[in-house]
Amino acid sequence: MSHLRIVRDEPPKRRERRPHVNHVLTHAEQAQARAALKGLRNAFGSWSALAAAMDVRITTLMAAARGAYNVSAALLVRASRASGLSIGDLLGKPIAADRCRACGQIKRRVA
Repeated sequence: MSHLRIVRDEPPKRRERRPHVNHVLTHAEQAQARAALKGLRNAFGSWSALAAAMDVRITTLMAAARGAYNVSAALLVRASRASGLSIGDLLGKPIAADRCRACGQIKRRVA
């Protein structure tokens, strides 16, 4: 049994792909988010520990922190959940990892 197929004179039209655009965060917020990721890396001790806590690949996390990728809203939410900080705190003025976010006092290490 043979099947017939309709063949058109012109080739099929190519669909235009829209590029994925991440406009959720401004450029300043992107910079703050990168600084927050670097601060969280210091707080967690390593990129791998932070990536495990955020449940993301370490390469994605490192690329976002160095600016190769934009920090997505989803990545920011994961950072917020892993750190226990609000997204507003993460995007606010950077605070050193050894300081209290509420008062700025240096945290004491318990040995």
